[in-house]
Amino acid sequence: MKTRFTILLLFIAAIFHEVVAQDLEFKGQASVWGNFNPTNDLQLWGGARYLPQFNFKLGEPSKSLLDFEASANLNGTLGTLPFDTNYTDGSIKPYRLWARYSTEQLEIRAGLQKINFGSASMIRPLMWFDQIDPRDPLQLTDGVWGILGRYYFLNNANLWLWVLYGNENPKTWEVGNTSQHQPEFGGRFQMPVPK
Repeated sequence: MKTRFTILLLFIAAIFHEVVAQDLEFKGQASVWGNFNPTNDLQLWGGARYLPQFNFKLGEPSKSLLDFEASANLNGTLGTLPFDTNYTDGSIKPYRLWARYSTEQLEIRAGLQKINFGSASMIRPLMWFDQIDPRDPLQLTDGVWGILGRYYFLNNANLWLWVLYGNENPKTWEVGNTSQHQPEFGGRFQMPVPK
């Protein structure tokens, strides 16, 4: 089902590309790494990761906007003892895959997305849905499948409501497994502190 949704989203983006070419954007992030350790069985290790990303927008951000994002996580590693033994591994999985409707004060986003509550990097008590490693300069994290709604009040307060469904692995602070075939509900209210 997730693969079909990915193909459908890319197909829709391709159709609208001819109509509104300036609203379709492609970008990506590539990283490579290597390691040599003469004491290991496989002395030379290397790897690469590529995150291609497609974004498509309909409407004007000042009024109402419908936008989409689709990106994948493509990575591979190679461990070798030159001219003797090789080990390879790789994976392809969706990284972000969402559709969003937004106005000046409202945002509703559905799909595979990153949900986090701030920019702290070391001590993160509000790290509920992501697994960002503070040592990772790329700040990569898997997303969660769900619907997120945010409403921004005029006094800078905001209300977040979410429903998560279809997530198999435990999220950041969870000890047990996620309940299968049952949605998870949650919410958060942020209020600015007076001077």
